[in-house]
Amino acid sequence: MEPNKPVKQLIVNYISDMGGCGYLRTIWPNEILNAKFGARKMYEGFYTSRFLVDKNILKATKAIHLQRQITDQQLEYIKWMRSFIDAENPESIMIYDMDDKIDCIPEYNQARNYFQTLNYMKNLTEIANTVNIFTVSTQHLADWITSLGCKSEVKVIPNLLPKYIYKPFGFTKPVNVKPRIVWAGSATHYNNQFKGDFEPIFDLISNTIDEFEWVFMGVNKLPVWLEPLAKKIRIIGWTAISNFPMSIKQVNADFGLAPLLDSDFNNSKSNIKMMDYWSSDVISIGSDVKPYKQSELFLKNNWKEDREQILNIFNDKVETERIIQNQNRKMDKFWLEDNLDIYMKMYGLKYTL
Repeated sequence: MEPNKPVKQLIVNYISDMGGCGYLRTIWPNEILNAKFGARKMYEGFYTSRFLVDKNILKATKAIHLQRQITDQQLEYIKWMRSFIDAENPESIMIYDMDDKIDCIPEYNQARNYFQTLNYMKNLTEIANTVNIFTVSTQHLADWITSLGCKSEVKVIPNLLPKYIYKPFGFTKPVNVKPRIVWAGSATHYNNQFKGDFEPIFDLISNTIDEFEWVFMGVNKLPVWLEPLAKKIRIIGWTAISNFPMSIKQVNADFGLAPLLDSDFNNSKSNIKMMDYWSSDVISIGSDVKPYKQSELFLKNNWKEDREQILNIFNDKVETERIIQNQNRKMDKFWLEDNLDIYMKMYGLKYTL
């Protein structure tokens, strides 16, 4: 390094959305890295949804982080930026992030039609050969990107949750008279024609609608095949992700269901739904698929057996406490503030914790 040459620590983040993925993959890590390392001049980052053309900023970057930019226009900008960086700031690195397997989006997922209008696989492959590092949220995705023959280095950067939002303080859960079960998700898991990822739990819902309390979070309207049960299901509409942890705690659920069909698309997902439940002291029951292998309990794809499992645990307070404590221990590995070294190493920044 040249004497007195300033050390670059500027990270420019391009986000693709202001929803869950944008926060998990970019916004929260950037905020916490700034808080932890900014004052000590080890990290300086910002995020934007607009492509920058200010060459002075691009010359000052240590890394450029792109979250799921894949349209033709975005590809052209990435190629221009690659040429500029190579010529004007060769020490800087370009990082591209993808957290879904977009080549096999299920028919019931509303994002399918959007991606089918794009040259997504052509663009993705070209981007993977343009950037320095390609990051993904799971090993399943890493294997897929590697199979495309990309030249970039593929790294798994897991989804992590911020303590300052998900665990701001302790709380005491009131005891429910009967099992209260929450499903927290979005309308990408089904449509009016297909039950989709609800297939594993539809019979359970239908046959326990009076015996259990059912709460759906993240949807504003039920699909037509659940409308006959609508009056007996509590619906909590879309909630901003910063308010979501408090919302799910206020539901005071005993169990959180995470049903997924066993598919290539779903097996590429992360364990984010498990973490949502674990961090709220809600007992998770997930499908036996890759993302949820760490679940304490699994859906049995038989509504009678699922019902019996739920009732047995609900009526056994000792077992309930044991499961929650196990979940807390698992969650300890997934707090963002405790894993900042993952990001600093990815950006090639020197740091002390």
